[in-house]
Amino acid sequence: EIPVQSVAMSLENTLANVQSTCSPNGIIAQRVTEQAITGSITPYMDSTSVALFSAFDTNTQFSLFFRCQNPGTTGVKKEAVAFYLPNCICTALPKQDADGLMQYSLEFSAGPSSTGVGSPLYIGFI
Repeated sequence: EIPVQSVAMSLENTLANVQSTCSPNGIIAQRVTEQAITGSITPYMDSTSVALFSAFDTNTQFSLFFRCQNPGTTGVKKEAVAFYLPNCICTALPKQDADGLMQYSLEFSAGPSSTGVGSPLYIGFI
């Protein structure tokens, strides 16, 4: 568990039309030809530990799980969404200042596993 100030994620699909003379507009379906999942997280740097520094290196693989929710009644979580990206690669790890606190601005990309099995992104709604 790493405290972060913000999380950003983008999913972009490139679509191709499946064309046919059997359709009035000439298109019977669309298919994804390319997919790009990128994002960033901004964990705070701990001045008393190097654990976070050694946890992420450029071009190393890691998994990312995060959730968001609306506040509910005491002790009850409500309207939550969770994201799991099992195969992320750190693409950049610049440092930045956040109101006098140092933090990383870790950029990542996500994709399928090396065996091609499974999804690069899982989303759950509660």
